[in-house]
Amino acid sequence: MSVVRILLSGYYGCGNIGDEAILAALAGTFRRLAPEIEPVALSADPADTTAQHSIDAVPRFSFGAIRGEMSKSRIFISGGGGLLQDSTSWRSPLYYLALLRLAKRRGLCTAALCQGIGPLRRGWLRRLTVKVFRDLDLIVVRDEASAQMLVEMGLAASSIHTAADAAWLLDPSPLEAAASLLQREGIDLESPAVGLFLRPLPKMEPILCGDLWEAVAAGLRGFLEEHKGSTVFVPMQKPGDAQAAKEVMKQFAGKTVQVTGDYSPADLLRLSGDFDLVVGMRLHGLIFAARMGTPAVGISYDPKVDALITQARLPAAMSAHVPDAEAFSRALEESWQRRDDVRNNLSAFREESRRKALQAVEMTLKLLE
Repeated sequence: MSVVRILLSGYYGCGNIGDEAILAALAGTFRRLAPEIEPVALSADPADTTAQHSIDAVPRFSFGAIRGEMSKSRIFISGGGGLLQDSTSWRSPLYYLALLRLAKRRGLCTAALCQGIGPLRRGWLRRLTVKVFRDLDLIVVRDEASAQMLVEMGLAASSIHTAADAAWLLDPSPLEAAASLLQREGIDLESPAVGLFLRPLPKMEPILCGDLWEAVAAGLRGFLEEHKGSTVFVPMQKPGDAQAAKEVMKQFAGKTVQVTGDYSPADLLRLSGDFDLVVGMRLHGLIFAARMGTPAVGISYDPKVDALITQARLPAAMSAHVPDAEAFSRALEESWQRRDDVRNNLSAFREESRRKALQAVEMTLKLLE
């Protein structure tokens, strides 16, 4: 059986658990469906990527190494994740588009896989995206909003497939992994146990962030005064998420702890299943909860989070830009009181999302034919 190398490009090796979950899910699914596949990742930390995912990795900014790997690969995959957005910088989407163009010129099959598109506010970036995407062999986005944006930018709807985020394909660590994680951290969960996946807001004034953390702390107090229980903060990217947790913990007197160790995406996915409720600002924190059937409440800060909240029919606690402690507390209470109905809704949504993500991988493998 001859080995077929595929090259995966994303925000890998940068310490973001959500993106590492995508890489773990894609690499594992490709290998399971086609044992001859050998995934290779472009990574900011190749040694860590190899150690964590047991795959080869090359430096993401070493274009000599990238060209060398392209000469040995059959398919170049951009994604998943929200790679094509210019809210943080125009350089990021330009980098990912340049890689797609380079791969196409070097004769590889090219795919945008389970991509989130936007926001793209710069007209020249929108035009460049359409130009590059028209040459791709496969375009799969993770939600309807991304598909609609590509259509509005000028791509034919018939060329776009809509699936789901690749992280839905991740399987949790064995059951004992969550228990050992809790023991290692000295965490004793008391029901209702609330897991919080917070994140700092990009380009937001510290004083406004302070208002947000104050509202989160006050909303938690209101809920736990009624139900007791405990709270666990789970950082998905350090140090920012850990700092956000500390800011809330300063104002919150209830039983609370922060996960401090470094764990795999599969470990944190398993941990999400041990919570009674999850509060998610991080998209993949909400996906982890839904994947494990844990009722969740979303804090809106980005269209990708809004899209998932709508698709999964989860309560939206509040907008991060308009903090409201009472609304947050009410959303927690609603999710807790309706937890059985929420779990039933999540079960169907989970299976549909996993089916769509699996179809996206299968479509990519068909490129080899």
